[in-house]
Amino acid sequence: MHICTTTTRVCAIIGLGAIVGVGHALIVRVPVGFGHKAIVAPVENTGTAIPVVHVPELTNEDPGENPTEAPAIDPLDIPGPPGKLTLREAYALYDEGAYFVDARHQEEFDESHIAGALFLPAQRIRSKAGLDELEMIPPDITIVIYCVGGECDASENAKLAIERSGFGFTDIRIMGRGFEDWAGAGLPVEHADGTITGDQP
Repeated sequence: MHICTTTTRVCAIIGLGAIVGVGHALIVRVPVGFGHKAIVAPVENTGTAIPVVHVPELTNEDPGENPTEAPAIDPLDIPGPPGKLTLREAYALYDEGAYFVDARHQEEFDESHIAGALFLPAQRIRSKAGLDELEMIPPDITIVIYCVGGECDASENAKLAIERSGFGFTDIRIMGRGFEDWAGAGLPVEHADGTITGDQP
């Protein structure tokens, strides 16, 4: 009997608390804003005002800056892997008379290549014909190696083969973008029929 009386009293207290809470909210009309400013808007046909909480949308943008589109990057300046040349840097060396070495496959080179480039992938450099061709390059001149771009093993292997050739080359660089990027940027390309297309940037 004592348990029933206690339970009845607890339920009565909870019910009374709920009624008082609802009544207080209706009379006082205190908005709950969770840190945001509440905006009071009139209700149609009644003329009374009820609080309306507007929560701003969350975005990844810095609230202090106006959202704008990122500026387009010139294809000549698109970076490749760290430590590799951009197209603009490679073309500047080309314009200064650097030797360009194509490390792609023979059929790719035969179809088209950077105008004036030598076909010297690593396996050819290790042959007599490749060494004879390499020997004609002055050892103090810049050599730029290219292939298909990105993390291209062919360029790295050709660089290593040139370094091990014993001819004393001191400035060997790798173009980070590939041949297709060079051609797509309108830079000088020699085709199978001997014609050269492209121009300086």
